[in-house]
Amino acid sequence: MLVVVFRKKDKDLHEIETKGHAGFGFKGRDIVCAAVSALLETVIFSLEKELPREAYSYSLRNGYANLRFFYGRVGEKDREKLRLLQRVIGYGIEGIAQRYPNFLRVVEEVE
Repeated sequence: MLVVVFRKKDKDLHEIETKGHAGFGFKGRDIVCAAVSALLETVIFSLEKELPREAYSYSLRNGYANLRFFYGRVGEKDREKLRLLQRVIGYGIEGIAQRYPNFLRVVEEVE
């Protein structure tokens, strides 16, 4: 099962971590993994185009991704961009989890 963890602090999302494989299909043909990967890549490409590098960091490996957001390093305008991109990926991943609950689990952790 693919697990996506959303970590929040002070009402803001500070980290997204994905672990594992969905197991919906064969490696390279798993539409659940592909959908989550496409959302992550889209958000990362958007971050690279719209925000300064100090606003975020990310790590991508086979079966694992980590995306972190640093609100204290940017102004309010850029914080709003971060929040918008986070809502987009959150809505997308939640929608996939609703359609494929046996293959994708979403966890929310609040500090």
